[in-house]
Amino acid sequence: MNCSQAKQIKIEDFLRSVNIHPDKSRRAGTSLIYKAPYRNETNASLEVNTVKNIWYDHGTGTGGNILDLVMEIKQTDLKGTLEYLASKSFEPFSFYKQKEPAKVIQDKKIEIIKIKPIIDPALIGYINERKISFSIASRYLKEIIYKIWNNQINDYKIYWALGFKNDQSGWELRNKYFKGCTSKHYTTIPGKKNEQLNIFEGFFDFLSALELSKTHKLKFDSLILNSIALKRKTLKLISEYKKLNLFLDNDPSGIEAVSFYQKNHKNVKDFSVILYPHPYKDFNDFLINKTRISVLFQSKAEYLY
Repeated sequence: MNCSQAKQIKIEDFLRSVNIHPDKSRRAGTSLIYKAPYRNETNASLEVNTVKNIWYDHGTGTGGNILDLVMEIKQTDLKGTLEYLASKSFEPFSFYKQKEPAKVIQDKKIEIIKIKPIIDPALIGYINERKISFSIASRYLKEIIYKIWNNQINDYKIYWALGFKNDQSGWELRNKYFKGCTSKHYTTIPGKKNEQLNIFEGFFDFLSALELSKTHKLKFDSLILNSIALKRKTLKLISEYKKLNLFLDNDPSGIEAVSFYQKNHKNVKDFSVILYPHPYKDFNDFLINKTRISVLFQSKAEYLY
């Protein structure tokens, strides 16, 4: 049995063959919900889409096709998975017919499958870990389901992540274990006024500013670089503002970026050394590790809201 043949086996039939059955009270449309057999859990969180023949564990944020699931359950590699499935008998009707793609691009390119409001428990948990309230996160982030080609299984693997849209309609993707993007570009977000520009390196820093300022919209326009390497592409944009407020990382690349903006704009203020000085790595690190918002912080950050 090869990978293509194995992937035609319905996941639900495989699970039934190893005496794993869905929670009858939790069937949702074309999905079956199971208790994950490879870990202890009280509430069923393993979802199997019976139309697409893929699975997703809402408790861990992992998923994929039948090969991924067998490897997870049997704790084996791809060779062992194929040998195991070949040793079992599945009725002809249990094979899931898949349309062969006209062309398979075997690279690391991210392909978006679906964009929707954030509902995944693992992603919500990740937002909580970053100390961002859901009311703020849900205004600026989406839940993205995407796939990346995996050479080991000769197929795409499915993943879930938080998505932050950039100004060229690409997406910054983040979950607890992954950081990537569909295309590299910065993001601009309007504030209440446009005389000054707040500059952040990452979107969690921008969300942290909103969180600490107790607002859903900052006082001035914001630029989220999404990558410090994109700073040179912002020269035309920054020329349109009277003042730049920098909220960059406290690392060598962040310090270098501060110097870059100071050389290319006559009115720059570096707030990283004022609001979240070393040893804090960045704005979000400060938010995560702070014990309370001090009166001093509120007075210094008053311009934000």
